[in-house]
Amino acid sequence: ASPIKNYTFVTTVSCSIKGTRLAAKMADGVVTILKKLPKKIEKARTQVLEENRFAISDFEIPSAWAYLTCQVRARSSHEAVARALETCDLLRAIWNFQSNRQALMAGPHTGKWKPLNRIRLGPIHTLHGVLDDPGTDAWWFDPTFQIFDAAPTTITANMRIFERRVRDRLRISSYRLQIEDAFIRYVRALDNANWDFAFIQLWGVLELTTATGTSSHEVTVRRAAAIFKNAQYYRDLINHLRFNRNAAVHDGASSDEIRRLLFQLRRVVEASVEFHLRRLSRFRSIAEAGEFMDLPYDSVTLKRRMELLRSAISFRKPKG
Repeated sequence: ASPIKNYTFVTTVSCSIKGTRLAAKMADGVVTILKKLPKKIEKARTQVLEENRFAISDFEIPSAWAYLTCQVRARSSHEAVARALETCDLLRAIWNFQSNRQALMAGPHTGKWKPLNRIRLGPIHTLHGVLDDPGTDAWWFDPTFQIFDAAPTTITANMRIFERRVRDRLRISSYRLQIEDAFIRYVRALDNANWDFAFIQLWGVLELTTATGTSSHEVTVRRAAAIFKNAQYYRDLINHLRFNRNAAVHDGASSDEIRRLLFQLRRVVEASVEFHLRRLSRFRSIAEAGEFMDLPYDSVTLKRRMELLRSAISFRKPKG
């Protein structure tokens, strides 16, 4: 097997910070947001980009955007960049999640579609191994990337508080990886400027958080509605979203209608993720959380089931 090496992933991000640097120690690496890169990393990145300037289109990143580095350990450059992107996207997901929950849908949509996320990675990534060895460097460029808003989003104190709470809760969970995956898929879905595609990806997140990946849509809807107090209302709403999204695509609905459906689904998905965050220590697996969602909506039926379970426990108890 190849030896494990240290790598530094470098890119830009559409956010700003109040100090000169901000660091977050994640499970698989350390992410740092900086106003300016350290000299060695800046030199290595500049050299890589200069050597490949003809392969990278003339693309200017807004000067107000910050730099992002992620320190990871991996056996290859491909493993390193995959691990770094997942680590960065998990952190971005938590920040965007906190920011998106407070965002309301504005008036009628005008102009081109744009991502719902405000904190996105830039299009040019570089990866550096031993900084004194250029042979370990690599680069990636996304030619489809578009800048929709040059103004960066400030990472606020509330975002950092929420981030630490989420990371603390994930740390004690027996199904941390599934919830981290839900966050990553959430942020990648809402990075998309195509709202129809974002809707499909976001529905996949709902299937994950309801543990219904191989089940029917009806099971997904029933379980997703179960986390709300007014479960029957939300069951009707989520069914409405599913059917109307299909109709909107086939009938060529306006961008306003598709955006409205996406905003509503986003709120349902966020509520589903929050349901898990508040109860991560109660369930041993995401499948067990799904079983909880399968329980009846009304308290009368639940109480009767409790009586039957107590009776069954008493019946099965070994006789002294």
